Amino acid sequence: MTELNRLIDAIVATGLPPPEPHQLEVAINKDRPVRWSTNGKKHDVAGFCFVREIDGILVASFGCMRSDLRGNWSSKTRNDMSSDDDWKAHLKRREELSKKVQADAEFKAAQVAIKAQERWKNAKPADDSHPYLLDRNVAPHGLKVEGENLLIPCYRYDDEAGSFTISTLQTISPSGVKFLMDGGAKKGGFYEITNKESPKDQLILCEGFTTGASIFEATGISTLACFDAGNLPTVAELIRAKYPDFKLIIAADDDWKKTPNVGQLKAKEAASKVGGYLAIPQFLKNRGDKDTDFNDLARLSGANAVRLQIESAKLGNVLKDGVNLICGSTLSPVKIEWLWDGWLAKGKLHIMAGEPGTGKTTIVMHKAAIVTTGGRWPDGSTCPEGDVLIWSGEDDPSDTLMPRLIAAGANPSRVFFVGDNTIAGERRPFDPAKDVDLLMEEALKLPKLRLIVFDPIVNAVAGDGHKNTEVRRALQPLVDFASKIGAALIGITHFSKVGQGTDPTKRVMGSVAFTALARVVMVAAKNKGKDGNERRVFARSKSNIGPDDGGFEYNVEQVEAIKGIWASRVVWGNALTGSATSLLAEHDGAEENSSDIVDLLREGLTADSWTNAKELQQSLTSYGFSKKQVWTASQQLKVVRKRGGFQGAIYWRLPSGANLEISDLPVDQKTPSIDSKSPIDSIDSTFRKRESMESMEVNGINDDLSTDGLIDQGVSI
Repeated sequence: MTELNRLIDAIVATGLPPPEPHQLEVAINKDRPVRWSTNGKKHDVAGFCFVREIDGILVASFGCMRSDLRGNWSSKTRNDMSSDDDWKAHLKRREELSKKVQADAEFKAAQVAIKAQERWKNAKPADDSHPYLLDRNVAPHGLKVEGENLLIPCYRYDDEAGSFTISTLQTISPSGVKFLMDGGAKKGGFYEITNKESPKDQLILCEGFTTGASIFEATGISTLACFDAGNLPTVAELIRAKYPDFKLIIAADDDWKKTPNVGQLKAKEAASKVGGYLAIPQFLKNRGDKDTDFNDLARLSGANAVRLQIESAKLGNVLKDGVNLICGSTLSPVKIEWLWDGWLAKGKLHIMAGEPGTGKTTIVMHKAAIVTTGGRWPDGSTCPEGDVLIWSGEDDPSDTLMPRLIAAGANPSRVFFVGDNTIAGERRPFDPAKDVDLLMEEALKLPKLRLIVFDPIVNAVAGDGHKNTEVRRALQPLVDFASKIGAALIGITHFSKVGQGTDPTKRVMGSVAFTALARVVMVAAKNKGKDGNERRVFARSKSNIGPDDGGFEYNVEQVEAIKGIWASRVVWGNALTGSATSLLAEHDGAEENSSDIVDLLREGLTADSWTNAKELQQSLTSYGFSKKQVWTASQQLKVVRKRGGFQGAIYWRLPSGANLEISDLPVDQKTPSIDSKSPIDSIDSTFRKRESMESMEVNGINDDLSTDGLIDQGVSI
């Protein structure tokens, strides 16, 4: 039926998987709802849909018992009716039917309660040998068995009886298949795990029985198992009304592989409504995709880990800030997992740096292509196949990045580019400094995401890219996200021109926080080999988690990726040994290097005054220059040197000035005043000015920027 297809569309629009059309067709005007799985599990029946026909119009109420996803639907609207009176009459009959359905549901729930109480009375006490309890490593805590199945009673407050009574039963098979009695009242119900020694002013609320059992066994605090996440807020409010002075702790399930994370959302809602404390399990060891609750944490890390995390629960968690302390006894050494052994680590930040024209982005696209096909790395090792997520603020995906990926042999179906945002029905550009949370929600839908690329990484910083605190604050969400999903994160950036010939890590533009946060820093450069010919070098400049040296020769060539579309790709060469400094050293030409250091040194000296040589040298080496480079530059400037002053220090000045002696220096030069601008301040000002200009150049503000003349030839590197 066409109407039922529209109903299915409405169910899908709420975020639920739909039932089969034939299920809905046979359920019209039946007392029982259609039931189906909403999580893909064979025995799950959390989905429900009541369908009625009123005045020839189909109406339905549907949802998921595991969450708050609900919806109502009608095959006709007011616009389909001939008059207002007809529509009002239809609404009245719908309301009458709704009341009847509600009354029928309450009557059935009462019948189920009677049957549940009788079954519970006749069941036998469970012991530790039940297969499900053995598998989850918990005691029965008063449960019973009926045949092979465990029985868990659901207690709800009965206004007439003035006490808590059993409203329904949950059965759990030896293999873990769970059912609640059909038609039973669960909302606001729970099963309490407690004993005489439990504190009388505290309660812990959680979802399932085994989660509650593990929490109780670890803490000794009375625990209420509420059966599912959607029931947590209701039970929390009922308990708060009855026990206003109790300390309530909400122990969440972390449904980290699902979007939305219903376990966390409902637990946070419950904690916020009752002023409760919130505990979310923190897995620090061998976490699997299905490890979501405190029972899983207990099995992986032990009861002590559960106890410590429950004790460290924070008030509302989102209402009060604080520092979470993690005891070392809960931690276990974890092996680093690699996409490319020694080069790309899962869940870690990597920096790819180099000068314009060295092919940084082309190198990273080649790595991305390898990930999408499960190909081989330059050293011959294989890569696990997976998806790649790319954001680029400099290159167009259609005419530049995708052709490069295809030229490198990528599988396009595993490549995802970050596009615009849609906010309130309007499209706006993605801002990497503000929209990371939105990106995370979408990226979680890629279960095999293995590599994330941000080009350039500096655009993820909304503030000053030269300030450590601002860079760390901006990058931490990206680093945490990569760690959570186990994907390697590569941030592409540029070299500063100053400091050539020194440690390449110190030449990465911006704050040192970029390279400090990165676990691995990779660099690319051109230099001259021993034969005098130009070569390109890809090297590892820093690593906190493996070897920090070595590299590969490479070349960038132009190929026809698709007929009529040319793109650059990397061709790998020989493996190289040695530090990045030594591998890139020949790249830093003497003339260019000399010009940089000479200009900066000239800024820090004058002909008519003396400057403390040690302080001057420290200032220059802090920007990456070596002492040898500073000394060579001083010789080129024919710097005049003298020893003297209060402690016999060495002083420098430019030539051509007066024949000053140390004793001739004014007092304020021997001890510069706080308000005066020293020659060293001039060096700092000049250095920052150059970095700012270079940042403008590499981000496309300087139209004269070129990559060794190839841009003029229409070739993109």
